Amino acid sequence: MRGGLLAAWFASLGLTSWRTVSHLHRPPLPSEVVSTLVVFGGLSLISASDQAAPVAAVFGWGVVVAQAMGFFPFTPGPTSAASRAQANPITNIIIGPKGIAPAGTVQSGGTTVVVPGVGTVQGP
Repeated sequence: MRGGLLAAWFASLGLTSWRTVSHLHRPPLPSEVVSTLVVFGGLSLISASDQAAPVAAVFGWGVVVAQAMGFFPFTPGPTSAASRAQANPITNIIIGPKGIAPAGTVQSGGTTVVVPGVGTVQGP
């Protein structure tokens, strides 16, 4: 890995660590660190060529700038049951002969199926 690309990788690791510690109050997961290694490791393979090394370094710094501007999400999604319920407030869906409707609406016929993570689903 060349100097400019190595510095970009360290900057990306720093941004990843800072965001997870400041927002999620935990160190970065190993998968988050490995994801930066995969991106910048692939760029280092490209930078083995003398002609492609500047392009790989510019692309690497572009990834860092995009990460700093917030183009890449730093949270994988809701991790607790309470935050999942808050992210998806509609958990009961009725699928019946008249289409899909939120729970609480009355539709004739159908069977009730409980789907883990979704709630109760009523179908024809």
